[in-house]
Amino acid sequence: MFKIFLFITALMFLAATASARVIYIDLGNSEEAISITQEDYGYVLFGQHRNTNEIFAITFDKNLDLLKINSIGERFLDRLNVVEKTPDNRFFLSGNKLLLDQAKIAILELNSYFVVLNYFILPVSGADQWVESALLTDDGYVLAGGHRSIGGNWYDALLIKCDNSGKIIWSKKFGGSSDEWFSKIIDGGDGYLCVGSTESYTKGMADFLVTFFSRTGKLIWWKTAGGEKWDRAISATMVNDGFLILGLSNSFTDYNSPLLLKTDKSGKIIWQKVLDLKTEFFPKGLIEFQENLYCVYGNIWNGENRFDVIFIFLDQNGDLVFKKVIEEKNDQNINSSIIISKNEIIGTGSSDNISKDVFLIFLELKE
Repeated sequence: MFKIFLFITALMFLAATASARVIYIDLGNSEEAISITQEDYGYVLFGQHRNTNEIFAITFDKNLDLLKINSIGERFLDRLNVVEKTPDNRFFLSGNKLLLDQAKIAILELNSYFVVLNYFILPVSGADQWVESALLTDDGYVLAGGHRSIGGNWYDALLIKCDNSGKIIWSKKFGGSSDEWFSKIIDGGDGYLCVGSTESYTKGMADFLVTFFSRTGKLIWWKTAGGEKWDRAISATMVNDGFLILGLSNSFTDYNSPLLLKTDKSGKIIWQKVLDLKTEFFPKGLIEFQENLYCVYGNIWNGENRFDVIFIFLDQNGDLVFKKVIEEKNDQNINSSIIISKNEIIGTGSSDNISKDVFLIFLELKE
């Protein structure tokens, strides 16, 4: 049993009109939407039931009409963090599975009909490991996350390269006297840019951790950035002359705000900017929307009683071009967004409605 609710709103921001279409799917319990992919027939929303750990995939046509709710099963992953689409139309899922009270990295591969093709636990030594981001390559995939050694008190950032069969080619750890982990990996041209958090190499409580590895796993350079409190990088994108890196910070405002960092290709910091909207703003991702136009999406406090979904658009200097806040009756938590055309974005997340619904947001921008 499910319910679908549809709301259409339109607001004017600066020189742009943005219309938002929001679709809620009530699955009856507590669910979390993880990721959205675009298909020839429409879209697939991947998520997980939090009370059973069952993974589901909801298909929609191009008009966002629901086609089918597909159950993947509950025994595979205790925490689903990653969904990627392979060039041959398979789905690559990863996260962690608890075995003997230890978190282990699990890989789940599905065909286009959501039938399980492969499932295995990566043979990584240590007490706990997890994956927060994955990059698919021609010869396999690279996983980024965290690792704790048996008997250790701290987490190290973890990077693992596997071939297409799941065999580990190499693995690298980055750590110190406290906790480090990676939140995002992207292709950096001649290597891998990995960003996350460091509590070992910081002038505050935690700083951005920005690292660059060669394709053979050699650490080429690393940088930290932040202030005197808590700062954590969560996303990044490559630009013509370097990288834009997005994170969460409370070092420069009295509340949580997005912090944006620009570096050149060798890691030199060009500028650092706080995206201060005068209220709590938890960023969830950074995507390049158009040439020299970037979108930060996340959840913003409305100043009274709830978090709303927000999309803000920035130029190449990190300056605000326009924004769109989608106001609903209850807390909204967006997790993932993708570009589907030159002026359209689709995102997914979870809402505190009567039950914890999942939702799709279709955003169209017009000049």
